[in-house]
Amino acid sequence: MLMKQLNTEIFEHYGKDFEKLNELLDARYCRLTNEDESRFKYHIEEIFEVKNFLKYYLIVGSDVPDKETLAKRLKTAVKNSAEKKYHGDEKNLNEIPTIDLQSQELIHNKPTLLKYWDEKRQLLDKDTDDAFWKKLCIERFKWIRQRVHHSYDKLTPKDFAEMSDHNRIYGPSKDDDPQREYNKEKFKNPHFDTIQKHKVFHEYAAGFTWLELFAKLDFEEFLDVFPILNNFKYLYDFIHAVKGRIKCLFLKIQSKRLLKSGYYFYMTILSNLTDVESLIISDADGCFANAYKYLVKGVCNYHDNGGSLKKLFLHKVFTCNGFYKIIRNFPDLQAIETYGSTLSSEACKAIGKVLSDNKYMKELDLSSTSYNDQMAKDIADGLMRAKMMEVLKLKNTPGLVNGISPMLYNLAFSPKIRFVDLSGCSVGGNANVIEALYKLIKISGSMEHLVLNNCGNLSNMSHEFFVALGENKTLLSLQMDTSTKYTSDFASKLGKACAMNAKKKGLLNTLSCKGGFDNSTFSYFVSSLYISEQDHEYMYGDSTSANKMSGEDLERKLHCNLIHLNIESSSIPFNGSIHELKRRLKPNWPDLVKIC
Repeated sequence: MLMKQLNTEIFEHYGKDFEKLNELLDARYCRLTNEDESRFKYHIEEIFEVKNFLKYYLIVGSDVPDKETLAKRLKTAVKNSAEKKYHGDEKNLNEIPTIDLQSQELIHNKPTLLKYWDEKRQLLDKDTDDAFWKKLCIERFKWIRQRVHHSYDKLTPKDFAEMSDHNRIYGPSKDDDPQREYNKEKFKNPHFDTIQKHKVFHEYAAGFTWLELFAKLDFEEFLDVFPILNNFKYLYDFIHAVKGRIKCLFLKIQSKRLLKSGYYFYMTILSNLTDVESLIISDADGCFANAYKYLVKGVCNYHDNGGSLKKLFLHKVFTCNGFYKIIRNFPDLQAIETYGSTLSSEACKAIGKVLSDNKYMKELDLSSTSYNDQMAKDIADGLMRAKMMEVLKLKNTPGLVNGISPMLYNLAFSPKIRFVDLSGCSVGGNANVIEALYKLIKISGSMEHLVLNNCGNLSNMSHEFFVALGENKTLLSLQMDTSTKYTSDFASKLGKACAMNAKKKGLLNTLSCKGGFDNSTFSYFVSSLYISEQDHEYMYGDSTSANKMSGEDLERKLHCNLIHLNIESSSIPFNGSIHELKRRLKPNWPDLVKIC
């Protein structure tokens, strides 16, 4: 249908004069006119509306067949099938294979690690030939092949492994398109996104090989069909082949299907793959409680056999009572992350105990996770003793009202906390959280990044918060993106705090205010970057002394350490380049500032 529509449109407007069409495309850098694109768009949308054959025949311009014609075509199709035995013959029809045979055929028809594994010698053929495994990855996985052949960037096995985990957890999206990623990195400032992705524990080392990538992807796809396959010999062979080659495992908890032994195979996997350092448990099918007994036995064996897990990720897991029996077997944990999960009261107490007892815990990410304020207090009690904690992410947990503030307050005394992300939480209208943020900025001597994107009306931030922001010595970046415009008072306080931070030799060089400014409030922000000694005395000294100041003490000077400033989606009308905007705002605006 698409080719029919395109050919018709081109022929009607350009006839057979292809030179004219080529000249047009050359002159417009291979871009059609707006009129042509609008017509093509209309016809494409029309094609998407085709829901039946009647509409199909009208689109392609063919006559609509009547019942007799359709009956004749059906008889011809049956006759051809019988003559050429497309579906067998009358005595032996080609039956659809059973589901276990289909799964076996699926495995055998693809390149797999088992084809190069010698079970008797316990050796893998070509294990040192990384070029061979790269070729096999490209041949086996279409999505890798597309990116290797069509991406502008040279992606590494580490990049592909992270993409695989990302797609399994969050699902594929338009942002995964290589062209989009290239455009984003080349034509936008990726600095802010890079900050938001900050983490301490990295699942894959820089030297991650193509063999390790193939082993991970092949084994995880095998586990997807294993409950249907029901062949433990394959499982044991696979475990022996991938042992020592998988550091991060995505373990999907699914129905036992054809397995007579039930969920026993999860115990087998965890008991043997003791080299796994990062475990992602996914329970999208809701089978965690059914598999719980074998998971507990598996992690106990994992620990007893010398396993040392560094990161535990719970994806869409509804935790049940007894969660501590699982997590206590990971004394070397450095990071806990959850997404789309529901934490029980017992699970939150277990996490709090791990935070309190485990001296290696550095990262806690409870984004998009369901738990209440009372449960959050159990986690906060653990954070009070987590002296190695560096990263806390609580993104998209609007259900927490009074549970965030005790977490932040306890973190303020942590000597190593560097990164806090509360994006999507109820901050703007919560006085307790605002006070806790003020204390965090005031007390902490290690905070480097604070992310408060889409946290409600931030205009309610207290005066004390901006005072603390101005004198903080360690904060590098502050992100306050919003869908509601800042007030002039907020913009002035924010600008003055940035200026005070620069004057007092602070390190704040990155500020993101996406969607917050309009022309008026941005002018207030810029004007507030000019401060005097009197302004400083009012903010950090004595108001009586400030009132007595005169002369040069009243002269306002620009103080700005900003290198990255994001005002994307703000209502600031201007024509021309970014440099012209900066000149229009203030002639002596620092050249180092990168406005996005």
